[in-house]
Amino acid sequence: MRKESIYIKDLLGHIAYAKVLKEADEIDTTKFQFLKSELLSEELPKQRLGRLVEIINNDHVVYKFNGLKIFIYGKPGTGKTSLVQTLAAATKKHLYSVSASNIISSRLGETQKNIDKLFEEIKEAHYGSIILVDEFDSLLGSRDREINDEYYRMIGTFNKNLDKLPKGSIVIAISNKPSFIDDSTLRRFNLKIEMNEISLDDLVKTFVCRAKDFNFEVDENLINKIAQLKYDDLNYSLVENVISIALLEEKSIEGAFAKFLNLSLDDLKNKKFTLREIEKVSGISRSTLQRKRKDGE
Repeated sequence: MRKESIYIKDLLGHIAYAKVLKEADEIDTTKFQFLKSELLSEELPKQRLGRLVEIINNDHVVYKFNGLKIFIYGKPGTGKTSLVQTLAAATKKHLYSVSASNIISSRLGETQKNIDKLFEEIKEAHYGSIILVDEFDSLLGSRDREINDEYYRMIGTFNKNLDKLPKGSIVIAISNKPSFIDDSTLRRFNLKIEMNEISLDDLVKTFVCRAKDFNFEVDENLINKIAQLKYDDLNYSLVENVISIALLEEKSIEGAFAKFLNLSLDDLKNKKFTLREIEKVSGISRSTLQRKRKDGE
């Protein structure tokens, strides 16, 4: 009976076996994960995705690029992984992810072997899909800049495999620390996309979409208004935290959002939120708020 060497795991925990490289080669450190490619909303953020979708769907362009290699970088929580998931959905391609940190080995020469096996698996089992390399800086980054022969061999192995990818391949690498990536590797990426800004419209859409999964109603205008008070503290990943607060403390989404951002009643009053809005955020009745206002509280 054939022995499976690598498994693909989707986000729901179902197992789907990949094509085997060699029965003798087990790659415990390089496990692919199948990501759900679902649109966050029916309206794609066209300014971000439109041209990318056209490029990926154009087989001639991808072939001419000798394989499309995209590098997406920016601060944490700006939606880099979500962008790739939405991109896969828009192009109707399977999306597989491998964490670069799982390829690293403390044994001399083992990381290079893992890189070789990873790319061989991409060629044989996942050709025609989008391959996402997460935590890219943890694989090819040097945080302390103590460059040695082993580091250069690792970079050389990765670059060689990147150059030898089949012409129809699509590889996307994401990183929070682009300055840690070796220049020789960055030059091999056809497209580089910086993501450091949060779109309030996209954040609100994410709130609405995720809240529906838990039967919460969302006041989009109020969420937007709250978000503007602490724009510099925003990231897309906070939505899950807010949902958790709303569930655990039986708060509205708006109230949970305000709590997550540490906004007080005074903050809302000073920014001229209406009594109706403050009632929805705080859970305090409008009559009580009016009485407090009269009493000068």
